[in-house]
Amino acid sequence: MDRSHTVRSLFLSLAGEDLGRMASDQFCRLREKGLLWSILSDSRGQPDPLCLRTHLRPGDLLF
Repeated sequence: MDRSHTVRSLFLSLAGEDLGRMASDQFCRLREKGLLWSILSDSRGQPDPLCLRTHLRPGDLLF
C-alpha cells in the first residue's frame, strides 16, 4: 500500500469520506472542502520553517 492509498483508507475509516485514490484527487477534494492552507516562503522561495513549525500538526499532509 502506498502513501496515497494509506491516506485514502485512513480518511475513509475516520471521516467516512473517500478522497480518491491519487494524490492529485485528494488535493482537489481537500481544496474544494477548504481544508488546505498555503505555506509562506522565504526570500529563496523555500518553505518558511517558522511557518511550518507553527502550523503543522501530526497527520498533516504536504502537497
